[in-house]
Amino acid sequence: MTDTSHVLDVRAFLDSRPFTPYQWLIFALCALILAADGYDTAAMGFIAPSLVHEWGVARSSLGPVLGAALVGLGIGALIAGPIADRCGRKIVLLCL
Repeated sequence: MTDTSHVLDVRAFLDSRPFTPYQWLIFALCALILAADGYDTAAMGFIAPSLVHEWGVARSSLGPVLGAALVGLGIGALIAGPIADRCGRKIVLLCL
């Protein structure tokens, strides 16, 4: 038989506690990291016309270059996840 007197409902425990300033700080830092991570991808679309004009590159040549960044991002995510599961997230983040 299982003794259920010591079972902790994690959702109820977390819902009963206020959001601490430390948790708000972590939330804000994660939001900034997420914004910074997506900035390079979003900025490429805005600077592409300037690159075509300034560098004299054909639009058809610039497409694969910009697309390669997204492919690299996808491949990196597919590879880093399983490695982080095996070695630990902290080690993967520090090495990559």
